[in-house]
Amino acid sequence: MAHGDFANALSLDHARLASICGTIGALVAVVLLAQMDRTTNSLSRQVTIAAFATFIGDVFAHPSHFPPQWGEPLVTAAVSAGIAIVIWYARRFVQNL
Repeated sequence: MAHGDFANALSLDHARLASICGTIGALVAVVLLAQMDRTTNSLSRQVTIAAFATFIGDVFAHPSHFPPQWGEPLVTAAVSAGIAIVIWYARRFVQNL
């Protein structure tokens, strides 16, 4: 969304796009959580929610920066899934200390 420009990353337009993406992603996450088994907390559940919510939010927030239209949201979703994995293992590491 910032096109590699740090000044653009702090602009109001970027904040607006990020807010749209986050709001849509949050709604998708709530819908996914309502449909999933909430008695168990698993890594696959966290990764699925993070990736899918980010993908849908990014698709609806703005057009892709490179073709195809789903390419940039897919990369963003993969990074989001990676962050979910890192946080999952970091939490487990901290709990075991």
